[in-house]
Amino acid sequence: MTTETRPSNDPATVPRLHLRHGHSIPHLGLGTWPLVGEECETAVRYAIRSGYRLVDTAFQYRNEDAVGRGVRTAGVAREELFVSSKFNKESHSVDGVQRAYDRSLQALGLEYLDMFMCHWPVPALDQYTEAWRGLVKLLDEGRVKAIGVSNFKPDHLEKVIAATGVVPDVNQIQLSPDLARLPPRAMHQDLGIITEAGALLVANRDCVTTLSWCRSHDGQQRLRRRFCSAGTSSKESSRSRRPPNPHGWSRTSRCSISP
Repeated sequence: MTTETRPSNDPATVPRLHLRHGHSIPHLGLGTWPLVGEECETAVRYAIRSGYRLVDTAFQYRNEDAVGRGVRTAGVAREELFVSSKFNKESHSVDGVQRAYDRSLQALGLEYLDMFMCHWPVPALDQYTEAWRGLVKLLDEGRVKAIGVSNFKPDHLEKVIAATGVVPDVNQIQLSPDLARLPPRAMHQDLGIITEAGALLVANRDCVTTLSWCRSHDGQQRLRRRFCSAGTSSKESSRSRRPPNPHGWSRTSRCSISP
């Protein structure tokens, strides 16, 4: 899907990536941090009506209620959308994940999530394996369609997989033009994990020229085509605190790269 023309509202035209546990994730979507309240609700509704089918939130964002209102008032059937959320360290136990899931559903006003994720491993707490067991339980019970992690390093992934035998559908990590993250991406490819990139267009080092090109209209289109041609699900962030522009990348973005 390019941005020279208005994205189609036909869900059949939205490219998707297959996930390990049978679900599929759209190539292009909206990350909602740090929007809250009416501004967040408007951005979500605008994005969905513009053709976006993936919306990402988290308990830590404090906007699940607004995201839910945007989803419910967008006028698009729920089954056409992919909605994901994440839980915090306070929920790092099997029962804690169940409670966090119910809390997110209540805040969103939805009957199910397409994907639920552990937001951070928090190694100092060393309970992320139990958090992963909780996610596996949700998946086994059919309450969620996909499960993932966020900010997990290769050793964290190895530990949860060894403990449960279950590989995450997605790992959401920081990825940008100056931060390629090749080792974890290689591991993801070997395991069949979708790499979901955060802050795609945010500078982490001295890469002003690269980022200026990426933020130009032409650069944005070429970067989007590059990721999509590689099997990518992009989540454009609302960090600019305005509704997403269907004709160009927002200031920061997240994207998912398939194996």
